[in-house]
Amino acid sequence: MAPPNLRNPTSIIGRTVEAVLTTTLSTVISNAAASGKLLRISTILCCNKGLGTAELTLQHHDDSSGEPLAHAFPVPSKSVQLLGSREATINLEEGQSLQGLASASGVLVLTISLEEIS
Repeated sequence: MAPPNLRNPTSIIGRTVEAVLTTTLSTVISNAAASGKLLRISTILCCNKGLGTAELTLQHHDDSSGEPLAHAFPVPSKSVQLLGSREATINLEEGQSLQGLASASGVLVLTISLEEIS
């Protein structure tokens, strides 16, 4: 399908996605290849609920490769880090995804606020 017309969208739906990261790179959010949608990520928060500093790796992935948004980014114990905001949105086009992993399994939690535009 064709990407949506951003000047005159049919719908804009707000969503919040949460994911507990493991030590294996995995998809946090994805936009299907023929969705006809654009996913506009406005906020990315990372909470470390563990007792020690953990490292976050986050990448923007398309059909063939991934590029890092954050690589081995340290998140201190019992803290929340703001990784993205409305001033620096990330658009996931059709066939793209956001993937992440942590240096320790189960201690980093991502909360992502986004708009699904069609």
